[in-house]
Amino acid sequence: MAIKKVDIAALSVDELLSAEVESVLRKESVFTPTVRMKMAKIGLSSFDYVLGDDITIVNVLEDGSEPESTGLIPTVVNIVIDKYKKAARFITDQAMKQSDVDMEGQFLENAPQALAAEIESDNVAGALAAVVGGNELTYGAIVNDLITLDDVINQDEIMNTAKIPKAGRFWMVSPKCYANLLKIDNILDASKRGDDTSAIVNGFVSKTMGFTFIMSNDLLLQDSLVYHESFFVYVSQEAANYEKERQASKNRDYHGIKSLYGQDAVHVDRVWHYTEQLV
Repeated sequence: MAIKKVDIAALSVDELLSAEVESVLRKESVFTPTVRMKMAKIGLSSFDYVLGDDITIVNVLEDGSEPESTGLIPTVVNIVIDKYKKAARFITDQAMKQSDVDMEGQFLENAPQALAAEIESDNVAGALAAVVGGNELTYGAIVNDLITLDDVINQDEIMNTAKIPKAGRFWMVSPKCYANLLKIDNILDASKRGDDTSAIVNGFVSKTMGFTFIMSNDLLLQDSLVYHESFFVYVSQEAANYEKERQASKNRDYHGIKSLYGQDAVHVDRVWHYTEQLV
């Protein structure tokens, strides 16, 4: 989305950049839009995320009365907003005069995409770090260490046994694993899947056995990550701050946007990391 000067006249640059960064995260990122995303007010150093799993069902008696409530107090996870990312550029006076494009406008258009890409990579790294030492699994295919239909069936059984909801299950794969998925007829054949989803900007989406498969370049080689959307929370402050500074002694302007955010794996029992056979 190009940010035009007429737009800036109507809204603050911070508001525009904040909207653009969040838009890119939702539309062009792969992992981040599949987990819980929350917005925190400017100035907050942390965010209280309330888990919605502690719910008690009680039977209402025939006379309309209810037994004494045994409802649980919701669990609150405090997510620290301590991550800082910045996209920056120096634009010289000479470049401004000689360029046939609006370099300030170009920065305001491209910087949110670059910033969102960095946040996406950091969120994937955070997700991988959360599962290390926990649910580490290896593929069943010893020959090529890649996903097979049997792996999908086995993982479905694991999550069903753990009573993890069917809705919101994702399987993020590396480019190598994605290439192997294209060779599996049961996954590729839409008539067998009963699936009519299409590819998103930088990932591959299809559904098999209740899993939505997505591809990420932030995963390497044979790696893949299986998770439920509730396992990870990303919290962003309400605005991505824009900075412009005139450096007259160097005949240039400094432009930068920064974002403060936090992340946490709140359900480490709802994520699995598949990697190559350790033999």
